[in-house]
Amino acid sequence: MLRYPLIALFLMIMAGGSARAQAGGSNPASHPPVPPSWPMKVGESPPTTGSAPVDPIERMHIEAVNKANAKRQQQAITDADKLLQLATELKEALGQTNPYTLSVQTIKKTQEIEKLAKSVRNNLTPVTPN
Repeated sequence: MLRYPLIALFLMIMAGGSARAQAGGSNPASHPPVPPSWPMKVGESPPTTGSAPVDPIERMHIEAVNKANAKRQQQAITDADKLLQLATELKEALGQTNPYTLSVQTIKKTQEIEKLAKSVRNNLTPVTPN
């Protein structure tokens, strides 16, 4: 018989605690969102809620990666143009020479073509931000 009043007392304490939390407790989720840093400058728009603010260091890193990728792409285009020119010259030189002999210039041209082809292949892989 002594067990049941203790359970009832326990249930009343638990119910009273949750009623107090619902009635007047401060729930941070129920507060309105804090406005952006005020006062805002003239012509400045508040940040959008959908995008998280980007860390300045991270933004600088992304800009550096984008600049490096643009430079890499430009270098690949330049190398590909030179590669096309050398391949055309090699084709013309091979058409004019004896099929049983190769000149030193032709061999050097093939080595330069190989070097440029590797450069173009390496420049095709973009740099990715970490």
